Amino acid sequence: MFLHLLNDDQQKAFLALANQFIQSDNVLADEEHNLLELMYAETGQSFETELPEGDVSALLAAFDTRQARAAVLLELIGVGHADDAFQPEENAFVRRVAESFGVSQGDLDRMEDWVKRQLRLAQDVQQFWAEPAAA
Repeated sequence: MFLHLLNDDQQKAFLALANQFIQSDNVLADEEHNLLELMYAETGQSFETELPEGDVSALLAAFDTRQARAAVLLELIGVGHADDAFQPEENAFVRRVAESFGVSQGDLDRMEDWVKRQLRLAQDVQQFWAEPAAA
């Protein structure tokens, strides 16, 4: 959703970070895989694109603006909630990123609330194209 705000190097760093994030709970849910595919598409990167290596701290160095940092956190929170199970490992990962960025717990809570509302709206919109129940 916000990956277009990132430059090419930041997009690659984010995809590397997202891969680490998804692996943090040792479970790759279908929803997470689908979301990862969408992220690659949104950035215009192919799955063969060489992504930067390194630990989380090294990857976070690419995000040098408030906007880029907020985009990263919102996207990661969205991935964490994609399978309706924000695992403790995923929560800890997001908190670590937020702390590295200097984002307060209050701001992080507001971001998570916003993502949850967006996900509910996305689920609600599906009723518009679902077939009506038989009478």
